[in-house]
Order: sequence, then structure tokens, then C-alpha cells
Amino acid sequence: MAFLVWAARQPWSERLGDLPLQVLVGFQAFRVLVEFGLHAAVNQGIAHPTMTWTGTNADIIPGMTALALFPFAHRIDRRVLMAWNVIMAGVLVVTVVTAMLAAPTPLRLILGDPANVFIARFPFVWIPSVLVTSAWLGHVVLFRRLRRS
Repeated sequence: MAFLVWAARQPWSERLGDLPLQVLVGFQAFRVLVEFGLHAAVNQGIAHPTMTWTGTNADIIPGMTALALFPFAHRIDRRVLMAWNVIMAGVLVVTVVTAMLAAPTPLRLILGDPANVFIARFPFVWIPSVLVTSAWLGHVVLFRRLRRS
């Protein structure tokens, strides 16, 4: 989170907002691949069942809607894109909170096996450290772009 606060205030993140809207919206499509990977991890018994669309994780929706919207993003009303970005960032919040509540910590409220420890092992460590951070940054950059449009 500290990185995101820092990054949101940097000139380079403002410059990323100069990319075409199609790129900024379409960027979120990478989440589809992440969700298929999580689904495979659940099927193999590595990840907690809440971490995929068969549980409470709706994070495939931002990826799928990004795929549907990106070709037309430059023609979509700015307010519609802003609403989409807010809702999809909200989905990411729910996904991250769910993952934290299924982790073996004193805050664990989502029980069942396996606990969310898989993200501490390679290659899954890339999910919270790089992929989730990238999704957040994509939302931040799109917010900045839409705010100045």
C-alpha cells in the first residue's frame, strides 16, 4: 500500500495516464489469466476455495469486462469508465480482504482447508507482490487519466 501511495504521486504514473484509454482499460485483462491460475490452484488443493469464482472471488469480472470494453474505451463516456473503474477496484478490495481473512493469522474468519499460505511460496508469491499491486496501479493511473479528461 505504501508503494501505491508513493506511486500515485509520482510524475511517471501521471505519464502512464498519457497512454491510450484502450491500453489503460485493457491492461486489467491480465486478471483473467490470474483467475484461471487460482482456479487451477484450488482444484489441486493448494489454494483456499474462496480464492476463485467458485468461492467468493469475483476478480475474473474486471478482467472479462476489460476485454469487452477496451476496443471501445476511447468512445465510452468518461463517467461510465469512471464508474467501471470504481466498481472493479471495489472487486479488488473484496478479493484482497477475502484472501487476508482466509490466511492463517489471528484475523482469520474464513475457515477451511487449505489456509491461504500458498501465496508465500514461489511462484504464487508474485500474486500479492506484483500482480495485485499492478492491478491497483492500473486503477490509480486510470483514475488520474479520467479525472483530467
